[in-house]
Amino acid sequence: MILEALKAKTAACHRNVEASPLMQPIATRQLTPENYTQILRKFYGFFQPLESSIHLVPSLEYYLPDLPTRRKAASILQDLRAINQENIALATLPLCPDLPRISEISEALGLCM
Repeated sequence: MILEALKAKTAACHRNVEASPLMQPIATRQLTPENYTQILRKFYGFFQPLESSIHLVPSLEYYLPDLPTRRKAASILQDLRAINQENIALATLPLCPDLPRISEISEALGLCM
């Protein structure tokens, strides 16, 4: 019941993301190594600083014992290296500078769920 309500309330957000120019290659099934690389670079730039910030929230692993399995940045980096980016320098990947400040358990849980 909660998941159904969440899905209904976030449906418009999901449609907006799927309609974004960045995600069009996936939506139109025209994904190439080049545009997939672009998507991964953007995702890494978002998830890496976000996960670093979440990691600093005290006691979060008590509430989310599976937190390490939820991390995405390392997997994204692995994918980048697998598609002709073996020598990718982390310093060349732009990181999102405008993320919400996360200092409370409730804020972190909202992002991890």
